[in-house]
Amino acid sequence: LETAVAREAGAGGIALARAYADWNAIGLEDYRREVERSRVETVQVFSVSKAEKNAADIVLVVDCLRAATDLEHLEVFVIVSADGDFVPLVRRLHELNKFVVGATLANHPVNNVLEQEVDHYVPLKFMQAPPAGALQPVFSAEQPAKKAVAKKATKVQTKADGTYIL
Repeated sequence: LETAVAREAGAGGIALARAYADWNAIGLEDYRREVERSRVETVQVFSVSKAEKNAADIVLVVDCLRAATDLEHLEVFVIVSADGDFVPLVRRLHELNKFVVGATLANHPVNNVLEQEVDHYVPLKFMQAPPAGALQPVFSAEQPAKKAVAKKATKVQTKADGTYIL
């Protein structure tokens, strides 16, 4: 995703990365840990009604528009969702002269209007991440590795789409 944004929009690094949900919901514990390991800030969303999904969407939109107006140096916004409810947000970001990238899992159906409205769309591929205990450090040229350790270490590469190669 980061590579596609840099290529298509000429963007540098990621300034803000947030994921919105009721992270206390049953079944999200492991997912939350994975999101946080990916250096994405988890934003806890509480709902005062039963429309919990819309509560997260509303907080996302408000935060996005606040960032677009308060942090004028931000030029590219990435919305990871297939939900057509975000079309008005994309249009408003365009009015603010922002470049908008849409992304979702490759096998997930995307709202046609949303896909057409964004400046660029990125289908994401997902592979189950290996358990944390299976990850071994990858040594760079800057850190000379001991030969014995380097031979035994499992090399892990992170692809641009966030998947791992063992």
